[in-house]
Amino acid sequence: MTGDTIQVHAAPAVAEVMNGPETAAVDNMVKRVQKGIEVHARRDFHIEHYEIRSRNKMRD
Repeated sequence: MTGDTIQVHAAPAVAEVMNGPETAAVDNMVKRVQKGIEVHARRDFHIEHYEIRSRNKMRD
C-alpha cells in the first residue's frame, strides 16, 4: 500500500454495518484500491449522509 488512507464518515448505523456484517466487502475494497479504509461513526449524520476523504499518512 502507498500509505494513503480513505476515511469514511457515516451515521452510526451505517458505520456499524460497515465494521460488522459488511467487513468482508470493505476488505475487498481495500484490496481493489490498495489503500487503507477507516470507517468512523458520526452521530450528527443522517442515515443517507456520508463523507469520503483521503488522508496521507506520514512516511518514515
